[in-house]
Amino acid sequence: MVSSAGTIKPPPILIVGGGLSGLWLAINLIERGEYVVLFDAPKPNAASRIGAGVINPITGKRAAKTWEVDTFLQYLIQRFESPYLNSLKYLLQPLQLYRPFKTAFEANEWAGKSADPNFAPFVHYQFGTKGVPELIDPFGGINIQGYRLQVNSFIEKVIPILSQTGRFQFLNKPLLKSQLFLDSGEFELDGKRESYRFVVNCTGTDILQDSDWPAKCVVPLKGQLGFCTFEPPTNVDFGLSRAVFVLNEGSCFLIGSTYELDFEDESVTDVSTQQLQDKAQELLAIRNIHWLNQQAGLRPTTFDRKPLIGKHFRYDNYFMLNGLGTKGVLIAPLTANILADNMLKNIPIPKELNWNRLLDKKRASILPES
Repeated sequence: MVSSAGTIKPPPILIVGGGLSGLWLAINLIERGEYVVLFDAPKPNAASRIGAGVINPITGKRAAKTWEVDTFLQYLIQRFESPYLNSLKYLLQPLQLYRPFKTAFEANEWAGKSADPNFAPFVHYQFGTKGVPELIDPFGGINIQGYRLQVNSFIEKVIPILSQTGRFQFLNKPLLKSQLFLDSGEFELDGKRESYRFVVNCTGTDILQDSDWPAKCVVPLKGQLGFCTFEPPTNVDFGLSRAVFVLNEGSCFLIGSTYELDFEDESVTDVSTQQLQDKAQELLAIRNIHWLNQQAGLRPTTFDRKPLIGKHFRYDNYFMLNGLGTKGVLIAPLTANILADNMLKNIPIPKELNWNRLLDKKRASILPES
């Protein structure tokens, strides 16, 4: 490639997909002095554009600790000390969440957990109700130290920062399969064929349309959320989290999100809306929810809820960073770093993250034919 100043640049690393995984990979590579071309053709229901950016270290029906949350969260916070990202630190803020107990048994169980050092950094046991009239918490609950990233603002602001380095080109269009020549290590741009160093697929659920990767490598997980007001009005000024989260946005509340593996319609549906409403009314004594706006997106999840990263089984210069599911905000920075280490330094990818574990589970039938 030739720069605007007329100097010859080394072959770039191509990233296909400009959601959180693709952008964090670009940040990582540019910090290492690499040249990056990022192709992005975002869909309205792309997970990175829809998600609320909530990081909850205590999740699931049994209120378990999120997988490797200590490691991922520490790395995420540290990344905003980078010279490229320091000005965006304000977009990542602590978020106080409250999870009410449903039964006295659950409250007693958590009374024992409250002294566990594994939970101590994230959880404070709440003995008895908070005393908020609208809140349904007769048995108390746990106060959770979470975080929230303003995802859309992060994506919008980080692109011009990277562009100013002179080593990043953002193209608001897809890289078509007809433009990518994996055997020769070339790609077509503006009618010209040029060499690339590596190419990384970060397309989320769109990877299912790429015949070069396993046909069932990710599973679309639909999530619907929406902004609303309550009747009667509530004064809950902290976040709630149990099955759904309820966040006070000032003039309204945000409720999310559904977790739908079996769905026929990718868009907002009445069934999903009712699910959100039912779960919110298990947390708050409200008669009616007035929806102001709703959205639905597709998250790329996996059979074991862990990301898929690594090199293609046939092409040494083709990689994937995908399957981040509902934890993309939390795990994208570190998984991007692990992939960059593998591409540039040949450092092995941990087995639990490497996409080829699909084959270890005797899923060889999902590979495309040669």
